[in-house]
Amino acid sequence: MVNLTLLTPKSRQIAITRLVPPQDDLCETEAFSSAHKEHLLAQRNQTNQRKSRQAIYEYVDAIFRLPNTVPGVNEDVSLTLEQ
Repeated sequence: MVNLTLLTPKSRQIAITRLVPPQDDLCETEAFSSAHKEHLLAQRNQTNQRKSRQAIYEYVDAIFRLPNTVPGVNEDVSLTLEQ
């Protein structure tokens, strides 16, 4: 296990505590056939981690751009998320 702290472009800190792809953990077990393990490893090798990380940052930024609530006023969160 590796502990890192990353700074995003907007100076928010994001802690990462696990950098091992889940496919590696699954392939170490005997739960899958060798053909399925090969498929998982090929899928891992095709994954672009930089693009995935950028997409996550974009989603987080979109969440922070949502309007804040007004103190004392009850709101339906699903209406805000549909905008």
